[in-house]
Amino acid sequence: GLAYIHASNLYFHGLPDGPRIHQRLGKTHFMGIAWHPSGAFFATANGDGKADFWDAETGERRESFDWKKGKLLD
Repeated sequence: GLAYIHASNLYFHGLPDGPRIHQRLGKTHFMGIAWHPSGAFFATANGDGKADFWDAETGERRESFDWKKGKLLD
């Protein structure tokens, strides 16, 4: 799949005919994105200090982790 971020929007396109999903964080911005080497999930770093983990098959959020350190940059 392909996942990319722009401001407070996450776009996920499963390939070849998988889901096309748009997630929005509201006022918080996505700051970075990284794929796990297995390809099973990816993570986003968010401006609210949380890291979200997303399912690579469905594009749905699996869980969030709050670092409690402030804004994550990447």
